[in-house]
Amino acid sequence: MNTLNLASKPFSNRFLPWLLTSLILFVSIVSLLFIARATANNRKQAEALQLELNTLKQKEQGMMDVAQQVKNDLTTDQQKALPAAHVLVDRKQFSWSRLLADLESSLPGSVRVSRIAVRNVTKQGDQTVAELELAVLRRARK
Repeated sequence: MNTLNLASKPFSNRFLPWLLTSLILFVSIVSLLFIARATANNRKQAEALQLELNTLKQKEQGMMDVAQQVKNDLTTDQQKALPAAHVLVDRKQFSWSRLLADLESSLPGSVRVSRIAVRNVTKQGDQTVAELELAVLRRARK
C-alpha cells in the first residue's frame, strides 16, 4: 500500500496556476479593448452632439437678432399695441375667425381689409374689449 505524505511530496501541478493567470489576463485585455472602443465611440457622439448644439445656438442667436431687428423696426404705436395683441392671443378669448367672418359679411364686395391694428385692450365684466383700427382698400368701379 502506498501512502501519500504531503509534507514530503508537495503538490507540483504548475500548469493550472499559469492557465488561470493567462485566462484572467486575456479577459482583462479584451475588457480593456472593449472599454477603449466604447470610450472612443462616446467621445465621437459627444463631439457630434456638441457640434449640433453649437449649430442650434447659432440659429437661436440668428433668430434673436432677427427678432430684435423686427422689434427695432416697429413704430412707437406698434410697440405699444404689441403687448395688447399678445394678451389677446394668449387669452384665446378673442375669436379672430369670428371677427374676420363678421367683417367679411358686413363689408361690401369691393372693399378689402389690408391691415388690422389692436389698441386699448380692456376687460369689461367677463368680456375683453379692444379697439381695432382697420385699413381698407376699395376697388375702383369700371
